[in-house]
Order: sequence, then structure tokens, then C-alpha cells
Amino acid sequence: MYVLINSAHFFCSVKRVKRVERVPLDHAVNARKFEKIPANQFPVLDTPYDLNSITHFPNKIYGIKQSGSRDWTIQAKRNPSQQLGGNRITANDYRKLKKLYRCQ
Repeated sequence: MYVLINSAHFFCSVKRVKRVERVPLDHAVNARKFEKIPANQFPVLDTPYDLNSITHFPNKIYGIKQSGSRDWTIQAKRNPSQQLGGNRITANDYRKLKKLYRCQ
């Protein structure tokens, strides 16, 4: 599903400029994978930052493996234990798709 959404010209959520307000990064990871895209090039379409979006990276996606499990890469500021990303399209994902393609 993520590939389908990505092919619909949706960027990964962690590349949004507003990411820094919602999710800090572990600076030990490859920062290039998290480079922000300028707001004028990223179609957010007046939707809020969605921690559960199908386009959001999970917490440990690029974490360094230590003692059997991966360390976190990104985490929610308000609730660091919250699982990020999803395997389903959220209401905000639908809203963005509808706005981007001018659907009713």
C-alpha cells in the first residue's frame, strides 16, 4: 500500500518541514534519509502532521541494532512510546489524496 501511495506523489511524512515539531530524530542515523523537503515543494494540502500515516516511517526503521533489538530512530515528542507509521491509509491520507486529485 505504501508503494501505491508513494506513486501517487505522496512524500514520506518525516520529510515535512513541520516534522521537527512532532518527532525528534536520533542523530546517529543517516540524516539524508530524513532531509526535509521545502514547504513549497511538499503538498501537505492543509492537513495536520499524521503520526499514523501510511507514509510515516516506523520508530525503528533505520535504528542501529544493539543487544538483539533496534534502537529508535524517530519518536513522538508527546508520547515517546507511541508506535509511528501505519499499514493502513488514515483519514488524513484519504483527505490528502482527495485534495491532490480534486475528488469529491
